[in-house]
Amino acid sequence: MEGHRVHAPDLPSSGPDAAELGGLADDVAVVSQALHQAGPGVILVGHSAGGMVLAELADHPAVRHSVYVAALHPQRGQSVADMLGGRMPDWMDVRPDDGVVRVSDDADVVRRTLCAEVEKERFLREVFPRYVPTYLSRLTDASSAPAAGHTTTYVVCEEDQAVPPAAQEVMSSAADHVERLPS
Repeated sequence: MEGHRVHAPDLPSSGPDAAELGGLADDVAVVSQALHQAGPGVILVGHSAGGMVLAELADHPAVRHSVYVAALHPQRGQSVADMLGGRMPDWMDVRPDDGVVRVSDDADVVRRTLCAEVEKERFLREVFPRYVPTYLSRLTDASSAPAAGHTTTYVVCEEDQAVPPAAQEVMSSAADHVERLPS
């Protein structure tokens, strides 16, 4: 982005091997390290489950502003499952033995939910093979969400299929500023 330095660290709570997944605390440690390297004045942006990490870093001294984009915005003690009303979206398959989530192997569901704008043949050839298998760490990790030491913006994506817009509206009520996109 023009005039901005952008860093997008890989978070250990997702990846192709369920046995190697980290959890929310591991994600927070990775982003916290990046914040220490960046110094003060950071605008921290999170999408989807990345919002859980933003909430954990709400009082980090390097963060000037947080932006949640169709992201989970927990209150203290809430987990992903809590924010979604205990109902997992159809693009997630939850393993009953350990609670780890796997992106569904139903190509139509994944395309409709995560990238409907991609033409079907291209999706099947280039995108879907990168999603499956992708695992996400347990959805039961609760947020410790400290009080925000900076301002926040929530971007509601009104047509989002992964994080339901109704849930986004509820979560956006905690933000200082709300934007809405027909996206």
